[in-house]
Amino acid sequence: MADQPTINRKHLSAHLLHALTTISLLVSLSSLTPFLLRTLLNPPTPPHLIGTRAGDLGFVDECVSLVAALGWGVVSDRVGVRVVVGVGFVLVGVAFLGMGVAMREVWQAFLWRVVFALGGSACVAMITALLAQLSPTLHTKQRHGRQAGFIGFASGIGALMAVFIFLPLPALLETRTSLDAAGALRTTFQILAAYAVLLGALIVILLPPSPNTATPRLPLPSHLSSALLLPLHSRPIALGYLSSALARASSVLLSLFIPLWANRVAGEGREGYKLAAELSGVAQLLGLLLAPFVGVLTDHLGRESVTSLSAVIGALGCAVFALVANSNNTHPGPEVWVGAGLIGVGLIGVTTTSLGLCTHAREVEAYMRGAVAGVYSLSGGLAILILTKVGGVLFDRVGPAAPFWLMSGFNVVVAVFGVGVMYLNRWGAPLERSERRSEEAAVDEGVEGERRRLLDGDEEEVPGW
Repeated sequence: MADQPTINRKHLSAHLLHALTTISLLVSLSSLTPFLLRTLLNPPTPPHLIGTRAGDLGFVDECVSLVAALGWGVVSDRVGVRVVVGVGFVLVGVAFLGMGVAMREVWQAFLWRVVFALGGSACVAMITALLAQLSPTLHTKQRHGRQAGFIGFASGIGALMAVFIFLPLPALLETRTSLDAAGALRTTFQILAAYAVLLGALIVILLPPSPNTATPRLPLPSHLSSALLLPLHSRPIALGYLSSALARASSVLLSLFIPLWANRVAGEGREGYKLAAELSGVAQLLGLLLAPFVGVLTDHLGRESVTSLSAVIGALGCAVFALVANSNNTHPGPEVWVGAGLIGVGLIGVTTTSLGLCTHAREVEAYMRGAVAGVYSLSGGLAILILTKVGGVLFDRVGPAAPFWLMSGFNVVVAVFGVGVMYLNRWGAPLERSERRSEEAAVDEGVEGERRRLLDGDEEEVPGW
């Protein structure tokens, strides 16, 4: 039997701190990317190419993350989650330090983004792996749902830290100190580097040791293929992977395309920082406030129902924001805040339910948790890869509304798929169980008939019957 370490509130708190820190670092880099391209590179990126260049950086980031997430998941199954978490935060800190000290040319921006992708993918994948590791101690379904809700709550706090502390920090340093725009942004990256390393060290200290499991270690190809093919045998896992893609793509809207739109409407100066922070902050704040409620609601209505509802809300939010962005109004009205808020509500809903779908499924064995977490991150990375590249090009060539229309359609697809899974689980599963019981009854009846024939006949009873 597996030797499970004792889990206490310190370990659960470390899990929440890990989610908070990871999301704050990811959102900070994405939100600061448009300003990085205009301020730190020599020559500066032209305004009409910022969307494309930001998409290129995101594309490279996700290409690396796609491969790294699978690798980190398998590695965590062998060396433990704590080791992967520690390495991940160190790599993120090194990347931020490189951006703050040694970044002048375009190729250097791509280099440090690759380092960040290696570390960030480790941190993100381990959020899911930790929830799976801790879930055996959450004895009831309700407690498991609440923990997933609190993860969403912590993620919301991390996003708020990014948009209200780290995103406005360059403008604050520029006005309160003698630093110019480039110096203020470099100092911000150095602060983020220290933040990543120090918080990462604290999290590693607080996390529980990985359980010693007496499970066979599959060869790497078999290990990965089992996790990749799991959706073919589990509808909840399939919806969880798809919801992960929607959640990560929706976060790109808040951290990249809303700042890009704000940069175009209000300029790349202080007003651009302010508008981007306020819009993203409204979305993240609503998600933060609703995260615990979403966790409880999920336990009562089911993960599939809440996933579909959240996707519908997200689709409406994207459509509203797209209409505003398409109007080219330099003084947006209240509808822009409504759109951003709905996007935030949809994001926290699919984030919370996707975690629960992938970590609480009965099909996930203990020795597969890391690999499933890796594929969970892989699906999110694929969505980010497509949205950052395609959305960046559409932003520049079609208009700022294009990425939001694209995401509105994706939300609709997830909502429809969630309704289908919910229908099959509620009405299809009883039918499947009834058919299976009928088949088993027929087999039992045949066996019993053969037994009676042997007992009543002249033939000798077969041993073992």
